[in-house]
Amino acid sequence: MKALYFEQEGEALDVLQLKQTAIPEPGENEVRIKWLGSSINPADIFFIRGKYRFKPQFPQIAGLEGAGIIEKVGRNVQLTPGTLVAFLYKNAWAEYVIVPEYELSVLPENFPVEKAV
Repeated sequence: MKALYFEQEGEALDVLQLKQTAIPEPGENEVRIKWLGSSINPADIFFIRGKYRFKPQFPQIAGLEGAGIIEKVGRNVQLTPGTLVAFLYKNAWAEYVIVPEYELSVLPENFPVEKAV
């Protein structure tokens, strides 16, 4: 999958890199989401600069929220593949995102993605 990574704190234009990496597998209580969209917020910029309330762990995929379709679920997950969700969680700027189930907001099936992010 493609993802926007950074390996050091700094200005987004200076440190972000597009990289190819393996598609992640969900663990217990996690889901894999096929990414449909993310916003770019001040929090994302502060996170990349290392000035947000939690610090990046390098190498770090950028992005702190998004929306997508659940593609695969881990053990003990109650949601099903095909569910449209929004999330506030790290690693959002990638084609696939692993998110704990408790961090998801289920959206109506026909909800516009541009309003979800």
